[in-house]
Amino acid sequence: MISEKRKKLMELPRVRSEAKDQGEKFYFTNRKCANGHIEKRLTSNGMCVGCRRASVRKYYNKWLSKEAREAGVIPPAQANSGV
Repeated sequence: MISEKRKKLMELPRVRSEAKDQGEKFYFTNRKCANGHIEKRLTSNGMCVGCRRASVRKYYNKWLSKEAREAGVIPPAQANSGV
């Protein structure tokens, strides 16, 4: 039995150019990205949602560490260790 999430993914366009033509935000190739994710991809730049999520998390953590250091909440040594 196919899950509802899988059914929705299979309804998305399979190729980026089709997604652009149809005005869709996402498409699904059913192939792994360079980092091994099998997720839908953004039509705007072709990045998979998993990689986008990781990129945003990395940027947010970097920003949070900088803000915390400047506020004196955590010492600079801890901010760089990823804690």
